[in-house]
Order: sequence, then structure tokens, then C-alpha cells
Amino acid sequence: MGRGKKHFYILFGDSVSPEIEKEYNRIVRREEYLLERDPIGDAYLFGDEDELYKYNIVDCITRIEQEKAEESDKIEMIELLRKAIEKLKEEYPYEYGLVSKYYFSDRKVTMRELGEENNITKQAVNNSLNRAYERLKKYIIMYKEELEE
Repeated sequence: MGRGKKHFYILFGDSVSPEIEKEYNRIVRREEYLLERDPIGDAYLFGDEDELYKYNIVDCITRIEQEKAEESDKIEMIELLRKAIEKLKEEYPYEYGLVSKYYFSDRKVTMRELGEENNITKQAVNNSLNRAYERLKKYIIMYKEELEE
């Protein structure tokens, strides 16, 4: 069951006692809750397969698989970025230093501060960072193509 979806209480009418109706809805809600909280897919479910589809379990499983794929993509991109930063460090240590100070410092560093530290203008810092971004992008594409081969 996706986020924001609500559980619908099923009414059986006069043919089923209120206690059974309440217990049935409690069990269904518990199954939905377990699926919402079960990222590895090992929750114990009641009923047969036809009942599972009635309660959007397929949607839940699809969402979980999609989240796993997205997480895998994020991990891959982080690894590609790490490799690209290492290559930038080897080939362009000045730009690597600017990127490191600007993005990875313990405190927020401004372009003006980086410019004063390196005796250049804020615009020159910006231009250097933009060159570094383009190089990082090129490295990431290169490493990604290597993985696909």
C-alpha cells in the first residue's frame, strides 16, 4: 500500500456479525501494515493469492522493488562520483581543492572567501568550479560507460 493511501473498512451488512466484520478488517489492516513496513518481503500473509490482489499488495510489491532499484542507482551514482572526484584530484588538484573546500568543509565556505584565500575574484572561483563540474560530469559519463561495457 503506497504512502498516503488509507485503509477502507469493509462492511458486510446484516449477514455477518459485527464482531466478525471487525476482526476481519483488523486482520486485513494488519496485513497491509506488515507490507508497508516490510522492505524485504518476508511478511506472513493470510488468505489465498486472489485475496492478495484485492488489497493492492501487487502495488506494494512493485513500490518496494522500485525503491530498491532507486537505492541501487543512488549507490552506483555515489560510487561514480567518488571515482570522478579522485580523478579530478589526480589531474586537476587546484580545482579539486576548490570543490573540497566549497562542498566538504566543516563550515560553509563562500566563493568570496575562496577567492580571498587564493588571491582571485569571486567570478574566477565560480569559473573554476564550473570547469570542475564539467570535468566531473565527463568523468562520471566515462566511468558509467566503462561499467556498461
